[in-house]
Amino acid sequence: MKGKIRYLGLAAYAVIGVSNAAQPSAKELAQKVNCMASYQVAEQIMGDRQAGITLPDEMEHHKDHEFLHDLIDKAYAKPFYSGEEYKKRAIQDFAEAEYAECKKEVAHALAGEQ
Repeated sequence: MKGKIRYLGLAAYAVIGVSNAAQPSAKELAQKVNCMASYQVAEQIMGDRQAGITLPDEMEHHKDHEFLHDLIDKAYAKPFYSGEEYKKRAIQDFAEAEYAECKKEVAHALAGEQ
């Protein structure tokens, strides 16, 4: 779960921004997470993948966002499609899977730290 909390941090980061406050607990973080942000980031990254942007270029683009590197690797492990309908489906499927995983991890984090 350690790696996933970093990814949940992405969603919280996208929703509430960065602060200099102490690191929140998993429960505090989960309470602030908006899984729609996870969906949107996954959609953008897989969109880049399906647009033909290379893995090194995608990593370079997100060099200041190291917490995205696992998600980028995950997206680039998926096939590249040539047909537009297949590309759209790959993007949607990837984003929906990340959204569902986020919801599951948030529920798990909230249940685990009561």
